[in-house]
Amino acid sequence: MVPSTLSAVLVFLLLVAPGIAFELLRQRARPPRGDTVFVEISRVLLAGVVISGLVVVLLAITRSISPGWLVDVRSQLIQGASYTAGNLDVIGVTVAAQLVLSLLLAVIGNRVLTPHRGRVITADSSWHVILAHLAGRGLRPFLSVELKDGTLYTGYRAEYSTEVEPQKRDLVLSPPIKVRRPAASAATALPDDWQRLWIRGDEITTIAVSYVGSPTPPSDGPRRVRDFVSHQAVPLALSGIVLVLGALLVGG
Repeated sequence: MVPSTLSAVLVFLLLVAPGIAFELLRQRARPPRGDTVFVEISRVLLAGVVISGLVVVLLAITRSISPGWLVDVRSQLIQGASYTAGNLDVIGVTVAAQLVLSLLLAVIGNRVLTPHRGRVITADSSWHVILAHLAGRGLRPFLSVELKDGTLYTGYRAEYSTEVEPQKRDLVLSPPIKVRRPAASAATALPDDWQRLWIRGDEITTIAVSYVGSPTPPSDGPRRVRDFVSHQAVPLALSGIVLVLGALLVGG
């Protein structure tokens, strides 16, 4: 559902967004669960309410010290549209501060409540992992694909579908392509002018993969940045909260 009114947008930004951020971060370190839609929505809303409530307290304390760049909720409720029209800049700063602080608190809350794991858990199927993720830079997956009738095909992985259900998946091989029939003792190569071989996913029983080529190690720069951000998530988030609140105090 896409929010279509200003009130709906504000509710989404200030309540739903931090809950979604917390839930997405939580799922990166936990195995997927078969929860109902009601449970998932309730979990998002609960996290959003808690996080937004903490931010409201922080902003209320900040406004009591320096009220310049934060909304006066009492005046907003009494004056309504007239207050809004005359204080759009203040409302914009307040909403932005609320959103940023909520997301930073979602990061902290996730790290505090979720046990740290060395690797991120994903819901990717083994189909996608062996055909794509494990093939690093400079490597090509060479496949040996056995079908239900015993036919064996070999060739480089060309294209493949990413359907969740195995029955709907497709796999395409590229040359050199060889085929060994069930009764044959050796494989025969397809003519060179055959550039692709399409295989239905529901006909496949096993796939053997060899990653051919010279692996190219990734650049250390991006990896080091990711590792630093991952290990220092809480200090960085706390620093961000201090910076936002400090800017509000100084600006006000």
